[in-house]
Amino acid sequence: MRNIVLLPLRGGSKGIKNKNLKLFNGKALCSYVIESSLNCEHIDETWVSTEDKNIKDFIKKNHPKVKLFD
Repeated sequence: MRNIVLLPLRGGSKGIKNKNLKLFNGKALCSYVIESSLNCEHIDETWVSTEDKNIKDFIKKNHPKVKLFD
């Protein structure tokens, strides 16, 4: 059995605009959960679901092992 993580990352936050790409201790907020997923020995694939072009571009550049889902 394969274990797959699907992370929904909205571009249009109601509270903080573009919060998933905001830096927290020098790293984009979404990178914390993505890296945790990629480093987990029990997870085979990590997918991100987003409609936001900036998030897609960030994922492609910084997390090439992550698959994108529209």
